[in-house]
Amino acid sequence: MELRLPAVNAYSVAKRLLGPPLGVCFPVRVEGLAHVPTYGPVVLAPNHRSIADSILLANVVSRQVTFVAKIEHFDDWRSGWAMRLTNQIPVRRDSAMAAGRALAAAGRVLADGGVIGIFPEGTRSRDGLLHAGNDGPAWLALRHHVPIVPVGLIGTEAVHAPGELLPHPFRAARMRFGSPIVATALERRADEHRARQMLTERVMAAIADLCGQERADAPAALATAS
Repeated sequence: MELRLPAVNAYSVAKRLLGPPLGVCFPVRVEGLAHVPTYGPVVLAPNHRSIADSILLANVVSRQVTFVAKIEHFDDWRSGWAMRLTNQIPVRRDSAMAAGRALAAAGRVLADGGVIGIFPEGTRSRDGLLHAGNDGPAWLALRHHVPIVPVGLIGTEAVHAPGELLPHPFRAARMRFGSPIVATALERRADEHRARQMLTERVMAAIADLCGQERADAPAALATAS
């Protein structure tokens, strides 16, 4: 009889080994975690201030979180192996076709009852403002009939600011989870583009309330380039 070994979940192993020391070195004060469903598909939509955001969020949420992350993280030798080993989803931000493939991959995770993490701003804010959100989370929510849980990250830029080589341990950050947002009957009756706009606006307003950042109309990528 062939001996079959159980499949090893690299995400679970990494979290079990690295989670406790990460929690000690990078303490996070958490509010509203009960808003994250204990089972079933859900999209987490946080603001984005630090390269540490996804690591801290994954460590706080008990369920496995699959992030839609820019392709540069996969191309970087320092992080690419971990991104692939834990089955994160790459996206090339300058390609509509690549974005479509990433959303399709995220949809498969949701169809299996999983958790998707996606930063609506698309990249880190370097000026402290909460920038315009893309409609990826709304597209997933409308297409797959799943809730979006807005997340406000506070102080993570002090842990590891954009452009810094190394993080700063023992700088406390806050993570605030808001009530799940579901598409309204009005949004579902609207045409697809308008529905995504309306739902995205509600998500970004909720994130702003949670993180306290002032909102900006421009996308974060444009602010970075200026």
